[in-house]
Amino acid sequence: MKKATFLLAMTMMLWLCPGTAEAQLSYGVKGGLNLTSMKLNNELLKASNRTGFFVGPTVRLKTGKFISFDLSALYNERSFRLSENFTETPEVAASGEGETVFDMEPTSVKQRALDVPLNLRLKFGWVYLSAGPQLTFNLKDKIDLTSSEWYKTTFRPKTSTFSVNFGAGVSIGHVEVGVTYNIACGNTGEITARSVVDGVKENVKLMDSKQNVWQMMAAFYF
Repeated sequence: MKKATFLLAMTMMLWLCPGTAEAQLSYGVKGGLNLTSMKLNNELLKASNRTGFFVGPTVRLKTGKFISFDLSALYNERSFRLSENFTETPEVAASGEGETVFDMEPTSVKQRALDVPLNLRLKFGWVYLSAGPQLTFNLKDKIDLTSSEWYKTTFRPKTSTFSVNFGAGVSIGHVEVGVTYNIACGNTGEITARSVVDGVKENVKLMDSKQNVWQMMAAFYF
């Protein structure tokens, strides 16, 4: 994971120092929706399939005719279903039998986070494929942009979560539209290269983990 963090840091330096590769850098804004599934039917964009949204600045670095990188800093709001609620009916509670009935409203929690994905991109004409690591920093319940302590406790790579992105899309001129599958791998400070590889293999086979998310996105580069 040190290699992934180093690569993120180096690309951020290029972002902050555009003079080093000014002719190859493109700046833009990216946004989209988090989805539970990517079934191409009329259920795709319904509220029950949406778990949140993301938006933020992005930069694209072209290093060859077919190869480029993109780095983003995305504010992400996402809702998670933790578990189903089970409650006793008054009749069952009085009888002392201890049986439960299903409550149709599952427990959910909203997470606010900053996603920092770094993707390697291969472009063939208008179509591109992408893949790369992502660090996610939990912004907690209270965001205090004026507090240095908040920055110190929030943006710590070891306490971030690590995930892997696989995506594809279409890039025409200044506009891109694409789809990404984000695979959760665990806390950055605890994972190993082996656990990431094994986790990605398993998730690609199943594609049903509640911790993973499909993302439909659009980007505009100036």
